[in-house]
Amino acid sequence: MFFSQKAFAALIALAYIGCVLCHPAVASYQVFETVKAVPSGWRVQNDLDVNRTSPMQIRMHLKQQNVVEFEQSVYDMSTPGHSTYGAHMTQNAINDFLQPAEETTKSVMAWLAGAGLQSNSLLEQDWVHINATVSDVESLLDAQYHYFQNAETNITVLRTLKYGLPISLHEHIDMVHPTSYFPGRTLVKPLISDHKESLEASRRRHLQYARSFPSGLDVASCNITVTPDCVKALYGFKDFHPSQGHGNKFAVAGYLQEYVQDNDLEAFLNIYDVEANTTGYEFISVNGGLNTQYWGKDTVESAIDLQYGISLNYPTPVSYYQTAGSPPINYDVDTTTDNSEPYLEWLTYMLALNDSMLPQVVSTSYADDEQTVPEAYARTVCNLFAQLAARGVSALFATGDAGPGGACISNDGTNTTRFIPTFPASCPFVTAVGATQHVKPEIGVSFSGGGFSNYFSRPAYQEAAVSSYLRKHGDTWAPYFNSSGRAYPDVSAQGTNVSIIYWGGHRYEAGTSCSTPIFASVISLLNSERLSKGKRPLGFLNPWLYSEAGGGLQDIISGRSAGCSGWTTTPGAVIDGAGWDAVVGWDPATGLGTPKFKELLDYI
Repeated sequence: MFFSQKAFAALIALAYIGCVLCHPAVASYQVFETVKAVPSGWRVQNDLDVNRTSPMQIRMHLKQQNVVEFEQSVYDMSTPGHSTYGAHMTQNAINDFLQPAEETTKSVMAWLAGAGLQSNSLLEQDWVHINATVSDVESLLDAQYHYFQNAETNITVLRTLKYGLPISLHEHIDMVHPTSYFPGRTLVKPLISDHKESLEASRRRHLQYARSFPSGLDVASCNITVTPDCVKALYGFKDFHPSQGHGNKFAVAGYLQEYVQDNDLEAFLNIYDVEANTTGYEFISVNGGLNTQYWGKDTVESAIDLQYGISLNYPTPVSYYQTAGSPPINYDVDTTTDNSEPYLEWLTYMLALNDSMLPQVVSTSYADDEQTVPEAYARTVCNLFAQLAARGVSALFATGDAGPGGACISNDGTNTTRFIPTFPASCPFVTAVGATQHVKPEIGVSFSGGGFSNYFSRPAYQEAAVSSYLRKHGDTWAPYFNSSGRAYPDVSAQGTNVSIIYWGGHRYEAGTSCSTPIFASVISLLNSERLSKGKRPLGFLNPWLYSEAGGGLQDIISGRSAGCSGWTTTPGAVIDGAGWDAVVGWDPATGLGTPKFKELLDYI
């Protein structure tokens, strides 16, 4: 029998892979990632059998080249005074920079060929997408998948607590998904009050405020209820009008079936900004995200994001990206397609957009406990945020609403008492936003998330500010946090008693969910000024915030965040008095402070 040279080479490769790598039972396999125990809030669904002939989609992220150099280039292009400041990159240039080594691509694809999955695999830059069956995936990864249900959200996901890879491929693969990442139980959950006021009463109160304080700040009123006018007056942009026609765009990223209620949005704008009610918003579906307008669904997150995103940014165009995820439980489930974790889907979508379609600012009010996110997954996602930063996009994330941590106990099997940071706020390529309360003086608030990452080291841009804090205050809770980690929040904004219209009535909302779109809107307004003068958008904010922009931020020096106490019954996990004090300079309660718009204009 005769073979072509190409066929013979393929046969040799298959024979080698088949003998050495293709079956997980051979000694060349080694555990790549493991979860010590089923994460808190989840339980295995032993009564729900996995149909191992069902289709399953997984993706692998290949090890990139030049990652350290790329990250440094992002820091450089985001640092005022550097020769490359503002020299944002195209996605093609980023892809060329980070292209996996040829050996990486060949080794992984040969492995898949040996497993009989080459024809089911699609290589896209540094990702490999594989369509297979559950049985194929289990064999490929030396894993056993089960259905797990979350008791709080009723989400059901197909996951494994452990998987392996051939030892020779550990240096070529960053992560495989879905495997051991269990999506956050609630992410950031806004705290909404039971107080409900009629629309007419809200309208009368707002008109009274507008008559009494047409351009100034009504301290008494704004201490009770925060409105768009309060935010504009407090932060100094009530009389600023963004320019039009220069391509500035503001966006909100929505997940977890947080659907916008157009009726509530219309009612809010009719009260607080009638002119802005003429603009609407652009709905953008990602991975099948819906815009159902379903009355009765918990939509408080989308309410605050769009009601303030539109009213504070008018007439800047606003987009709402709804990424599908967190499906309801279905005991007849016979599909294994993962759509319960949205960050990868959203980032993949965004990075595929051309430059003219990208928003300059994106506000995202979601966060997981960092320890619930496998480190390999977190680093891969953070790298994608670095790519978004290189494209000139400012990504702002809420820090969560549990102070230094909720249930302050590690999930690594040791049950160590620790503060629990949040992700993606802990990624050094996003701007993390904490919360404040009151207006004169503005002070820190108890729930505002903050702390130090256990995954990411402290970036150089915040070394001076954070080291100064640690020298003066770092001993108090030293046993409970990683003092060398990336510190957050970076900044803060109003986060209590924030007025929204929800299910047809006026409500008060609290949380870093409120502060994030507020601070993000300030950045969007600054971008409008830059773009109108022919300059590039601010892009990744943190090197600027920790250097030149410091004079444009109001340092918050009183108030404190708190957590841990009373959140868990695990012995030793309660830390009496745990929390961060707001002090002079950067602190884990309020970051660098809150915006002073007129001063920030001088620093752009």
